[in-house]
Amino acid sequence: MVATLTRNRIGRDSPASLKRELPKSELERKELWGDAVLEAVMALREQLNSRNEQIVAAAANSILELERTRMRHDKLISGTHVQMAPSEPPPLPDDDPKLLNEHACEVRKHMEQLVGRPMSEAESVDYVVEKLESWRVRASQIHPGEFVKMIGLMNEFTRLE
Repeated sequence: MVATLTRNRIGRDSPASLKRELPKSELERKELWGDAVLEAVMALREQLNSRNEQIVAAAANSILELERTRMRHDKLISGTHVQMAPSEPPPLPDDDPKLLNEHACEVRKHMEQLVGRPMSEAESVDYVVEKLESWRVRASQIHPGEFVKMIGLMNEFTRLE
């Protein structure tokens, strides 16, 4: 059989999607935004099944970046009305005192290089505990020597003055 059409018709047989009128109220705009974000995440989730490693990596990175932003701003997941329970209890300072001190020492060294002034031991321990609590992880879940790298991944470098 010989094709006689000069243009590809795929996708043209279905009707165009109807554009919704822009919401008037804040609640309606919030719901629209939540729906759009959820649809985007669902599309990214589908891309995780791709055979192309670059597509999978890009989709995973986008989802993780959205989650990092959500955690950093301590916001609910779009479209939810209840706070999700953490998968683990918040870290305790006595989780692994030796490892907690190693993380604090690593932070002290890094901050001294970054801002040019020493950081006290108490300051660095408080900083590490604060970060662990905000990330909802235990000190033992971060390998020795990788705490500063984790701060960088979470885009949370702050100058302590």
